[in-house]
Amino acid sequence: MVIITFSRQLAELYGAGMPIIKALDIIAGNDYKPKFTKIINRIKYDITSGSALHKALRKHPQYFDQLYCNMIAIGEATGKLDIILENISDLKMRNRDLQQKIITASCYPLLVLATAIIVMLILLLKIMPIFNTLFISLNVELPAITKFMLALAATIQQHLIFILLFPGAIYLLCRKLHIDKILLQLPIIGKLLHNLNIATMANTMMLTLQAGMPVMAALQAAISTTSNSIYRTALRTVYHKVNHGTSLASAMRSANLFPNSLIQMITIGENTGAIDKIFANIATLFTNKVKHTTDRFAVLLEPILMLIVGLSVTVLIMAIYLPIFSLGDSL
Repeated sequence: MVIITFSRQLAELYGAGMPIIKALDIIAGNDYKPKFTKIINRIKYDITSGSALHKALRKHPQYFDQLYCNMIAIGEATGKLDIILENISDLKMRNRDLQQKIITASCYPLLVLATAIIVMLILLLKIMPIFNTLFISLNVELPAITKFMLALAATIQQHLIFILLFPGAIYLLCRKLHIDKILLQLPIIGKLLHNLNIATMANTMMLTLQAGMPVMAALQAAISTTSNSIYRTALRTVYHKVNHGTSLASAMRSANLFPNSLIQMITIGENTGAIDKIFANIATLFTNKVKHTTDRFAVLLEPILMLIVGLSVTVLIMAIYLPIFSLGDSL
């Protein structure tokens, strides 16, 4: 978020005709964290000493990645620094919004699931043993469901540490087994991740091509901004094939990862010489797909989780109260 704000402020001040040094001086006075304010002052010092902006930014890769610095270099060379800064800010904002939408859609179901697990553990580990002691003292014949729940509670108590460590073990196993590939093959989630990676790639390609970068440099930028290892590998393959004379559409088709609709659009872009506009259309198309899939996922998952939670709690309540009802009948 800090880079988005910094880029937008610098674009506005520089676009209004203010020199870079003065613009950075004003930005440094804003309410940034002390660490980032120090970095702005170092950048300002380097520029005052004769360094170009993109060279000063390269000294701080923890904030300004290679793509950012390359784009700034193009902006300085073409005299369109303010436009480039706006485009970078828009790109980072779009990518952040896509990720935030997925996180937001996942938060509520995960919260419901976590709450349900905690409630069921309390019932199993705290409430069930109390009632079990009561049932034993009253010599009540326990129904099968109650016996099962008591056995389950005893098992959880005996292996609680292993159960708590289980999610971490699954996470480490998935990392070892290439979780990116596994996630892409899952229903709904896989489709969502495919669309998210394509939207991110298309946004980067659009920005870099519109800035005047050649296709090869744009592909390198797309590789650096893609988080999924499967898509990074595919884009590296595309890069090498294009570098050896293959068309971009043919190289993407041979990767066996990108959808036909995307390849057809890129073919049109290459034939018409409007590849940057085509990637803008691709970015819009797949961004909308991400939003649609996320909304659909949230709508489908919520009632399913509520049903699972309701059934689980109902079974636990039945396990507790059925022996009480049978005791009442015997009296």
